[in-house]
Amino acid sequence: MIDKAMVAIQEEAKRYLAQQPGLNGSVVLAPILSPDSDQVAIEMGNVGLSLINIAQDRISIPQTTKVTSTTTGLTHSNPPVRLILHVLFAARFSDYSTALRHISELIRCFQAKSVLTPQTCPGLDPKIGKLILDLYSMELEKQHYIWSMIGGKYIPSILYQVRLVTIESGLSVASGARVSEISKVG
Repeated sequence: MIDKAMVAIQEEAKRYLAQQPGLNGSVVLAPILSPDSDQVAIEMGNVGLSLINIAQDRISIPQTTKVTSTTTGLTHSNPPVRLILHVLFAARFSDYSTALRHISELIRCFQAKSVLTPQTCPGLDPKIGKLILDLYSMELEKQHYIWSMIGGKYIPSILYQVRLVTIESGLSVASGARVSEISKVG
């Protein structure tokens, strides 16, 4: 599901940037640095979209197992895992003002359309339901830490928090027959 969510965000950003006059960069799904070297993996003239963190959304965790009625009885399954993804858009252009314009347009894109659903975003898997993109503001120290962790030199970028990526296995943890009658003993 994470891969499908990332591709949906990438496609939405690409679609928006393609409609803006004077912008010729594309959005690529790529790590900031190449895994084989310390070189930037985002090709010049593109915006890279990278997943930099996955966290569990602990606020919306159902506390009980999910009970499903079937023709043969009841099944119990663990509640779905709801995730928060931190995704980074980084613009790599030889002209600094072009990079800033791409980042500005991406902010406009997700300000206008901060909720992606299968109805509003073609290609979003219906199993995902919806993605909510929130601009994630960082203090300078945190931003420095992220770029140090990535191992690259800073390029114009913007970080978004993406909520409601749900992963559910569909496997039951227990099952049993329905109660058909209750009898009094003794």
